[in-house]
Amino acid sequence: MDDNELIFRMENLINGSDISIENANYIESYLDESYPDDDVIQDFVTCLALYTPGGGEFLYDKDQIAKEAKYVLNYILHSGV
Repeated sequence: MDDNELIFRMENLINGSDISIENANYIESYLDESYPDDDVIQDFVTCLALYTPGGGEFLYDKDQIAKEAKYVLNYILHSGV
């Protein structure tokens, strides 16, 4: 697992080409292991844990998770975490 794979998978989640639970789980695991002490990223990890493409009560849908993923990807790329 590496940062390039993370970026690729997050971009696919954002643009809708891979909104699968499997992709979200990969991202969730990678971020949780790589950034255990970063509150912004850990908040996103929680969002991913509550994600399903169709959403539902108390769950994030594909549009909501894409918005969060875009913010976190920008955060990772520009904050130097």
